Amino acid sequence: MRVEAGHIGSVPVFVSEPRALLTSADKAVRPADNQPTTKEGVLLAAMIKQPSLAVLKQLLATSGKKQPEPVELLDDGRFERVKKGSNVKLIGDGSEQIAIVTARVRPVIGDEGGIVENDFSRLPECAFVFDRQGRLIATIGGKIGTSRANSPSPERVEILSLGPVEDWFVRVTRFEFKDAFEFQSEYYRIANPVVKSLRYFHYANSNPWSWGPEKLSRFGTLRFDFPRVSDKLAPRAVGLTLDGVAMNPIITWDGDRNRFVGAAAQRANGKPLYQVDTEWSRDFEPLAPKRDQLVISGGARREEHWHSWHTVVPDKFEAVVTLTIPQREGPPKVVRRICRPGSTILTLHDTPDGDELAASLVLYDLAEKKETFELPHPLGDRPATHPPVVQVLNPGESARLLNRPLATSTEALIVEIRLQPQETNSGN
Repeated sequence: MRVEAGHIGSVPVFVSEPRALLTSADKAVRPADNQPTTKEGVLLAAMIKQPSLAVLKQLLATSGKKQPEPVELLDDGRFERVKKGSNVKLIGDGSEQIAIVTARVRPVIGDEGGIVENDFSRLPECAFVFDRQGRLIATIGGKIGTSRANSPSPERVEILSLGPVEDWFVRVTRFEFKDAFEFQSEYYRIANPVVKSLRYFHYANSNPWSWGPEKLSRFGTLRFDFPRVSDKLAPRAVGLTLDGVAMNPIITWDGDRNRFVGAAAQRANGKPLYQVDTEWSRDFEPLAPKRDQLVISGGARREEHWHSWHTVVPDKFEAVVTLTIPQREGPPKVVRRICRPGSTILTLHDTPDGDELAASLVLYDLAEKKETFELPHPLGDRPATHPPVVQVLNPGESARLLNRPLATSTEALIVEIRLQPQETNSGN
């Protein structure tokens, strides 16, 4: 995991690429890597090699504390509705490796909502987190909430990555009513100790997320919407903070600083959209931009040749996006485009095709225009530093979004954005 440092500000501060990324594997560690020497370690090694309820129960018994009773190991393919079997999820390497076992459980007395279930499908799910020596370091989930109809709502757990390859979470969801909301999602960041990263209230079936792990991405995205078709947000629709400032209806995971960044609450379509439990959420950094500020988030995506950023240009302002492309001879080619007020997605995609290279600067506006510009030089190695995942601009300020070296040029491919008062006669 990254060392937590720095704050979001209007002046960009560059951060270093990770020196070594954690990896995830769903296989047993070779005995030579780290031979277990304790009872717990031997049991965990056996659990990794051949998962079973009996071994899991023995492992939990060594914790010395009352734990939810596992009754069924969860199948890895349950979200895809295919049978893949039950495996121990291994995150990290060597002595710092963490093992996660997911199971359906009978809750500890007091956490069961007054209901005792014999129907396994109605029991909650739980994630048991162990260090490499087999010591239990966290029990996540395993409770039963209550729906609006006062029926039991067993917690569901899922191990996931939002993007950065070394960042993993256990997400716990259930019906839980809070003001206008009916659903609760919790993200626990996998570390030692496990971190209560983010909790928020929203609506069921309304919260898609970015899928990882991705080799290059340093960020992830949680998106918010309404469940009913009649209430669905239009493409590039914006939400409003409690102060009435327009923002994209998202929360961004900043993998460089181990922070979820976004508004603490938003409204859309005249109704509450989501609300963060700021006291519970240790990794949450609330963002409260002013009406004349621009928030932009994003960076490298998926494969080597993709970058994308999301922003909302405030009313009475415009964002000037500048793409600087070094040429083989003469000065660089400078392309400027104007983003009008509202939500904008900026995508840069350079596509190698044999000996031919092209850079495509894609600006999604109402016309969804796509423009392609020749890139005379192949890309060089990625720099050791990159711009922050989230940046906030005041009027008159600029931010560099990309500074990519080129293999056959001393100059770099550069993308910048500047916030300025809107000119009535400016064009795209």
